[in-house]
Amino acid sequence: MLVAAVLILFGLSQVNAGAVGECRSECVEQNLYKIVRVHLKDDFVMAGICKNTSVSEGALSTVIPFICHRSHGIWTLDTYVSGYFRPINRSCFSRKRRNR
Repeated sequence: MLVAAVLILFGLSQVNAGAVGECRSECVEQNLYKIVRVHLKDDFVMAGICKNTSVSEGALSTVIPFICHRSHGIWTLDTYVSGYFRPINRSCFSRKRRNR
């Protein structure tokens, strides 16, 4: 009976962090940026964050890739992505309005 109670308590104490593990989006966004894409591969979460750069003509924002190991939860710049700073011709947070 004691063994059954211990097994039940052990089963209730496990927490599932989901598909992204310990990698929390607020750690990479820091209330400044927006995640615009996420890829899950093996033990890694790869995310692209969007940074507004609309100071001049041309690209209005840049997507910067970050990577996080699911069991560690530490985000770092993903330097293995080819062409890892991608310019975009629109703002990160803007949405096109429909003409009414």
